[in-house]
Amino acid sequence: MSVGAAGGVVALAQNTGRIEAKAGSQAALDSLAIAQEPQDISRMARLAAAKGGKTRAIVKLLGRAAIVLTASAIELASWLIWAGFAIFGFCASCKAAAERATQRYLDRRKLRYANAPLTL
Repeated sequence: MSVGAAGGVVALAQNTGRIEAKAGSQAALDSLAIAQEPQDISRMARLAAAKGGKTRAIVKLLGRAAIVLTASAIELASWLIWAGFAIFGFCASCKAAAERATQRYLDRRKLRYANAPLTL
Protein backbone atom coordinates (compact mmCIF):
# COMPACT_ATOMS: atom_id res chain seq x y z
CA MET A 1 0.00 0.00 0.00
CA SER A 2 1.42 3.40 -0.94
CA VAL A 3 1.48 6.46 1.28
CA GLY A 4 -1.14 8.19 -0.89
CA ALA A 5 -3.51 5.25 -0.58
CA ALA A 6 -3.03 5.22 3.18
CA GLY A 7 -3.94 8.91 3.30
CA GLY A 8 -7.14 8.14 1.42
CA VAL A 9 -8.02 5.38 3.86
CA VAL A 10 -7.42 7.75 6.78
CA ALA A 11 -9.63 10.42 5.20
CA LEU A 12 -12.33 7.80 4.56
CA ALA A 13 -12.19 6.69 8.20
CA GLN A 14 -12.30 10.28 9.44
CA ASN A 15 -15.31 11.12 7.28
CA THR A 16 -17.08 7.95 8.39
CA GLY A 17 -16.37 8.95 11.99
CA ARG A 18 -17.82 12.40 11.36
CA ILE A 19 -20.99 10.83 9.95
CA GLU A 20 -21.24 8.49 12.94
CA ALA A 21 -20.73 11.35 15.41
CA LYS A 22 -23.34 13.62 13.83
CA ALA A 23 -25.97 11.17 12.59
CA GLY A 24 -25.34 7.85 14.32
CA SER A 25 -23.74 4.53 13.48
CA GLN A 26 -26.62 3.26 11.36
CA ALA A 27 -26.44 6.38 9.17
CA ALA A 28 -22.71 5.77 8.76
CA LEU A 29 -23.36 2.20 7.65
CA ASP A 30 -26.11 3.31 5.25
CA SER A 31 -23.77 5.93 3.82
CA LEU A 32 -21.03 3.38 3.29
CA ALA A 33 -23.54 1.10 1.57
CA ILE A 34 -24.52 3.65 -1.08
CA ALA A 35 -21.11 5.30 -1.56
CA GLN A 36 -19.11 4.34 -4.62
CA GLU A 37 -16.08 6.60 -4.11
CA PRO A 38 -14.31 8.16 -1.12
CA GLN A 39 -15.57 11.58 -2.28
CA ASP A 40 -19.11 10.30 -1.73
CA ILE A 41 -18.33 9.69 1.93
CA SER A 42 -16.91 13.20 2.31
CA ARG A 43 -20.11 14.60 0.78
CA MET A 44 -22.18 12.49 3.16
CA ALA A 45 -20.08 13.82 6.05
CA ARG A 46 -20.97 17.38 5.00
CA LEU A 47 -24.63 16.35 4.78
CA ALA A 48 -24.44 14.80 8.27
CA ALA A 49 -22.82 17.97 9.63
CA ALA A 50 -25.64 20.05 8.17
CA LYS A 51 -28.64 17.80 8.90
CA GLY A 52 -27.54 15.81 11.95
CA GLY A 53 -30.07 13.15 12.94
CA LYS A 54 -32.10 13.63 9.75
CA THR A 55 -29.24 12.26 7.66
CA ARG A 56 -30.34 8.64 7.81
CA ALA A 57 -33.88 9.53 6.72
CA ILE A 58 -32.48 11.53 3.80
CA VAL A 59 -30.21 8.64 2.79
CA LYS A 60 -33.06 6.12 3.06
CA LEU A 61 -35.48 8.34 1.12
CA LEU A 62 -33.17 9.55 -1.64
CA GLY A 63 -30.47 6.86 -1.74
CA ARG A 64 -27.58 7.75 -4.02
CA ALA A 65 -29.41 10.91 -5.12
CA ALA A 66 -28.73 12.34 -1.64
CA ILE A 67 -25.04 12.55 -2.53
CA VAL A 68 -25.72 14.21 -5.87
CA LEU A 69 -28.26 16.63 -4.42
CA THR A 70 -25.92 17.62 -1.61
CA ALA A 71 -23.13 18.37 -4.08
CA SER A 72 -25.56 20.22 -6.35
CA ALA A 73 -26.92 22.30 -3.46
CA ILE A 74 -23.41 23.33 -2.45
CA GLU A 75 -22.56 24.21 -6.04
CA LEU A 76 -25.79 26.20 -6.42
CA ALA A 77 -25.11 28.13 -3.23
CA SER A 78 -21.64 28.96 -4.49
CA TRP A 79 -23.02 30.22 -7.80
CA LEU A 80 -25.64 32.34 -6.02
CA ILE A 81 -23.06 33.95 -3.76
CA TRP A 82 -20.85 34.86 -6.73
CA ALA A 83 -23.88 36.12 -8.67
CA GLY A 84 -24.71 38.38 -5.71
CA PHE A 85 -21.17 39.75 -5.73
CA ALA A 86 -21.37 40.34 -9.49
CA ILE A 87 -24.69 42.19 -9.18
CA PHE A 88 -23.32 44.28 -6.32
CA GLY A 89 -20.25 45.17 -8.42
CA PHE A 90 -22.40 46.07 -11.43
CA CYS A 91 -24.64 48.32 -9.32
CA ALA A 92 -21.63 50.01 -7.74
CA SER A 93 -20.06 50.70 -11.14
CA CYS A 94 -23.36 52.07 -12.52
CA LYS A 95 -23.67 54.37 -9.50
CA ALA A 96 -20.11 55.63 -9.95
CA ALA A 97 -20.67 56.23 -13.68
CA ALA A 98 -23.86 58.21 -12.99
CA GLU A 99 -22.06 60.29 -10.35
CA ARG A 100 -19.17 61.07 -12.73
CA ALA A 101 -21.56 62.03 -15.55
CA THR A 102 -23.54 64.30 -13.24
CA GLN A 103 -20.37 65.94 -11.91
CA ARG A 104 -19.10 66.58 -15.47
CA TYR A 105 -22.45 68.12 -16.45
CA LEU A 106 -22.45 70.41 -13.40
CA ASP A 107 -18.82 71.45 -13.99
CA ARG A 108 -19.52 72.34 -17.64
CA ARG A 109 -22.63 74.27 -16.66
CA LYS A 110 -20.76 76.27 -14.01
CA LEU A 111 -17.97 77.02 -16.51
CA ARG A 112 -20.46 78.17 -19.15
CA TYR A 113 -22.19 80.55 -16.70
CA ALA A 114 -18.85 81.79 -15.39
CA ASN A 115 -17.68 82.69 -18.93
CA ALA A 116 -20.99 84.20 -20.04
CA PRO A 117 -21.01 87.99 -20.43
CA LEU A 118 -22.96 89.97 -17.85
CA THR A 119 -25.98 91.69 -19.29
CA LEU A 120 -27.99 94.40 -17.58
